[in-house]
Amino acid sequence: MANLHKVKNSPYWRIRFEHKEKLYRESSRERTKRKAEQLLARRLAEIKEEVSLDERFEWILREIDSMQQDRRDEKRQEYAERLLRNLDAKLAISNAWKAWLASPKKQTPGPSTLKAYAARWKRFADWIAEHHPRIEFMHEVSPAIGEQYAGYLAA
Repeated sequence: MANLHKVKNSPYWRIRFEHKEKLYRESSRERTKRKAEQLLARRLAEIKEEVSLDERFEWILREIDSMQQDRRDEKRQEYAERLLRNLDAKLAISNAWKAWLASPKKQTPGPSTLKAYAARWKRFADWIAEHHPRIEFMHEVSPAIGEQYAGYLAA
């Protein structure tokens, strides 16, 4: 059975529930009963594995969005680095053209198209090296950087 209660001298609601003979007790870190009830329902669903990974990720994003901006940006960067840290196959920007050429999934372009593609890739790689010298791998190129490059091309 799940329940909420307040502890003397604490502004926060506490949640308590049992699942598969294990007792869970934790602070909701919420001051309103309504928000604590929402957290309790979410925690129960998590423990019972009724919540998808995408739903958990959306919850994390909402939590980050509710932070102050300086802390929010710092936390986003921290999580992004943690998510990308364990990638098995990091593709260096310097190797991306060769990897694309070797890809069996691409169509085989003609010589003139291939030459044009090579020129476009070189232009992008040179731009990245000049404007974002700390970026080494393809997964580090964010949509925002793509927009910057598009702006550069448009100019």
